[in-house]
Amino acid sequence: MYRFSEVFADELGRFSGGRVSIHLRQGARPVFMRARPLAYALREPVERALEQLVRDGVLTPVERSDWATPIVPVLKKDGNIRICADYKLTLNKVLEVDRYPLPRIDDLLSRLHGGERFSKIDLSQAYAQLELDESKKYTVINTHKGLYMYIRLVYGLSSSPGIFQKHLEELLTGLPKVGVFLDDVIITGPDSRSHIKKLYKVFERLQSHGLRVKKEKCVFFAESMNYLGHVISKEGVHTCPEKVRAIVNTPAPTNISELRSFIGLVMYYDALSRLPQPVHKRLPKSEGMNYINFVENFLPVTNDDVRTATASDPELSRILTYVQSGWPASCPKEVLQQYYIKRNELYIDRGCIMWGYRLVIPRTLRKKILMQLHTGHMGIVKTKSIARSYVWWPNIDTDVESECRACETCAVESQAPPRTPPQPWPYHLQPWSRLHIDFLGPFNGKKILILIDSSTKWLEVFEMPKTNATAVIKVLRCTFARFGLPLELVSDQGPPFTSAEFKEFLTRNGIQQRFSPAYHPSSNGAAENAVNICKKAIKKAHRESIDVDAALQTFLLTYRNSIHSSTGESPSMLLQKRTLRSRLDLLRSDRALINKVNQAQSKQVEYTGGVQRSFAPGEPVWVREYGHKDRWVKGTIVHGEGSRRYSVDKGDSRQVVKHVDQIKRRSGLYDIPFPEEQSESMRVQIPDSSGSARHGMSKEDDGPDTSPTTVVGDSGKERKRVSSERIKSPGIEYSTPPTSPSAPSPEPPRARSGRVRKPVVRFQV
Repeated sequence: MYRFSEVFADELGRFSGGRVSIHLRQGARPVFMRARPLAYALREPVERALEQLVRDGVLTPVERSDWATPIVPVLKKDGNIRICADYKLTLNKVLEVDRYPLPRIDDLLSRLHGGERFSKIDLSQAYAQLELDESKKYTVINTHKGLYMYIRLVYGLSSSPGIFQKHLEELLTGLPKVGVFLDDVIITGPDSRSHIKKLYKVFERLQSHGLRVKKEKCVFFAESMNYLGHVISKEGVHTCPEKVRAIVNTPAPTNISELRSFIGLVMYYDALSRLPQPVHKRLPKSEGMNYINFVENFLPVTNDDVRTATASDPELSRILTYVQSGWPASCPKEVLQQYYIKRNELYIDRGCIMWGYRLVIPRTLRKKILMQLHTGHMGIVKTKSIARSYVWWPNIDTDVESECRACETCAVESQAPPRTPPQPWPYHLQPWSRLHIDFLGPFNGKKILILIDSSTKWLEVFEMPKTNATAVIKVLRCTFARFGLPLELVSDQGPPFTSAEFKEFLTRNGIQQRFSPAYHPSSNGAAENAVNICKKAIKKAHRESIDVDAALQTFLLTYRNSIHSSTGESPSMLLQKRTLRSRLDLLRSDRALINKVNQAQSKQVEYTGGVQRSFAPGEPVWVREYGHKDRWVKGTIVHGEGSRRYSVDKGDSRQVVKHVDQIKRRSGLYDIPFPEEQSESMRVQIPDSSGSARHGMSKEDDGPDTSPTTVVGDSGKERKRVSSERIKSPGIEYSTPPTSPSAPSPEPPRARSGRVRKPVVRFQV
């Protein structure tokens, strides 16, 4: 100690390896909290502790700060006060924690293997020996004496353990048989000489870096010692008697907090590894009270356990008093009625309540007793018989039945009940009356929604990225828009179908919802059959390495056109009164239908009337302009695009596609009315070159008139007219009435709109 007197000095050490820093998260905002009220009895000790920290160079007074943390004074064993800052309310919330790993206790203990004697060094005020850099401004504390700022690393910061462990490990690295756990350094060696050499090296490094140890807590050359809750010696590692005593004397947990503390205390020594092997194999996966109860259930219930539980049971403790001091004239509470009926048969034996030869079990031990009664997995009758020979409590028969029925082992090995005969759903003649719905999959991370009409067997399949109620409603809304609303919807009891949102959707649309029993898919047989059919189609697509979506749509088209065995008709014929067109229809000719449609279209064109317009490339025209001050602008025909559209150059290097109704000529000549029949009153006589007048159609000796004829329209403007040869559309045959050689054929009567009046067909008797 004389050689390393600086290490054992009383003053606070100062680490010479550099200052340490704490870091805040980006965007952290300062937190300033006022000082907490302090008891007057603690004010003087707190003030002395603050003054001592200032003298040691740990704290320094400051006038102002953006950060301030309240303090928590802790009373030590020697009566002094330790000043602790409550950084969990301020700095720790925004601190970027230095997550340096602390060593595992098992690794530290294994490093000491082979040691004969052991030495332990405890650093004095370990964290306070490391100085802080400019980040010390965040560590300000608020006291009744004012603001103080920490100059050294302070206990209570989330980063302090990692920072200190990192620097101390780097300081003592490379020394075998030396373990470091925060401020505790343990040294050992196979012999005394090796042990002394390691001690010298440790002290040399501590002294060279300005660190101090607390000699009162240091232990040297001990044959055994307590280290991190274990007793270590040359024989090995042993449990600490104080820790074991704490586990043994700990009462049973009554809430979550106590349970966590108890599990942490037990798991520190891994006490569960010392239990029988079946416990490891049958540990429950759920957390909470079941965990500790499961372990306790492997231990048999004794008479002492019943006596202790009886005294703490709120019901049996009163019964215990009544049996000893006398029963009241009437039953005090309804829960005690069954005890009151047997009051003359109850007695006390060694602190336990007895009913005949049966032991009355408190409520807290009934579950364990039921498990012990059913250990042999007997049936309900035999388990009741065993229970009646030993124990009793109110409604024990009901509890025994519940325990036997809830036994998973018995349920797995029991036989299934006989199957009932199938009950078909009533058949609806009206299509789309009852729909059955179910999910298939998942396939490629997605599920498939299957919907089938029980009447027509029409099948709908939808790929569903999500299976919640909102997604299902969206699909059903689109489907109902095409086929209408059904009367009923049958589904299983999956979450999408039992949700309040889905029920509201069906109620709002007047659809009755029906559920199949849980885990009984045959009750929704239509949907299950549809699921199996689609599943086979998907599997076949996978086997043939083709696209599943395309294969599924092809399957649906074929299925809808196929005759169903139940109805004798195809789903498409029952629902849509037609067979859906498929590639097989290419084998049949529909020429008769095409001719019929062409004739109908010809009549429609003749009935509607209109003007046939055609333009040549390069022809100047007027083009209709929208959203412009001029309604018509100049343009030039570039080329035609079909029979009704033209590409027009508007002169600004832009070509636009316009309908023929949006174009008119710029030449002063006007379009030609269509069809060719016009009333005689609208024709104007135009003299020919010989001076004679030509009226409407040409004479017979002149041949067919193909020259344009000037016609006066409704607006009084002249328009050009062409003969019937120029306006006939290809593919449409027009019937031309024969003309008289002496006079033109009379014009048919027309309505005010200009269309040809058709004769009225009357019924002839």
